[in-house]
Amino acid sequence: MRFQDKVVIVTGAARGLGLGMCERFAAEGASLLMTDVLEEVHASAGRLAEASRGRIVSRVSDASDEAAVLQLMAYARDTFGKVHVLVNNAGISPKNNGRKYLLEETGFDQWQQVLAVNLNGPFLMCKGVLPLMRAAGGGRIVNIVSQASRGRAEFTSAHYVASKSGLVGLTRVLASELGPENITVNAVAPGFMRSALTDMLSDEVRGRMVERIPLKRMGDAVQVASAVAYLASAEAEYVNGTVLDVNGGTIMR
Repeated sequence: MRFQDKVVIVTGAARGLGLGMCERFAAEGASLLMTDVLEEVHASAGRLAEASRGRIVSRVSDASDEAAVLQLMAYARDTFGKVHVLVNNAGISPKNNGRKYLLEETGFDQWQQVLAVNLNGPFLMCKGVLPLMRAAGGGRIVNIVSQASRGRAEFTSAHYVASKSGLVGLTRVLASELGPENITVNAVAPGFMRSALTDMLSDEVRGRMVERIPLKRMGDAVQVASAVAYLASAEAEYVNGTVLDVNGGTIMR
C-alpha cells in the first residue's frame, strides 16, 4: 500500500500501458484521476473503482490542449485538493501500413501532431500540476519515453523519436529546476511492449524486433507499471533526472 492517501494522475489511461499503470497504483491504495482522449477511460475507471480502496475518477481530456489541461487541473484541485504523482503516458506513433513513416512520407501536419501529443502534452501537464504538487509538499513526475530515444531507432519514425528524445531532455531540465521543491522528475523508457502502438506494426516488423531482444520476447504493461511505481514511490526519493530502461536488454547503458 505504498500509495495509500496519495493522489495520482495518469494520462493515456484508457487502455494498454496506461491502464496497467493505473491498475498497479490502485492495487497499492492510490486515488486516481485517469485521463485520456478516449471515452473508454470512463469504463476503465469504473472497473478499477469496484475493487479499489482509493477514489477513482476519470476525465476525457487532451493533454496537448492548454485550455483542456487547465480545466483538468481545476477538476483535480476541486476533487482532491492536491496531487502527489503525475505520469505522462499519453503518446502516439503513426504507422504507414504496418511500418514507420520515412522522412519523405511524413507530412508537416503529422509531424506537428506527434510533437503536440508526445512533447507539448507533458510540458503542459508538468506546468499545470505544479501548484497541486506544491500543496502536497512535493511530488513525483514520471515521463514515459521510449527506447527509440536511447539509441538507434530502426522501426520508429523521425517525429516519434524527436518527441521522445525531447521528453528526455525536458525530464532532466525539470529534475534540476524542481528538485529544490522536493519534486523529482524521472522517465521510463519501455522497449518493445505489447501495446496499441506495437499492434499497428506488421508481423514481419514485430518478428524482427523480437529477434533483437536478448530475452527473445516482448514485454508487457506489468513490467512498465512496476518501473513507474518504483519511481513514483518513497523508495525512489533520491532518484532524480534518470531514465529507467525496461527493454529486455535491447539497449544496455
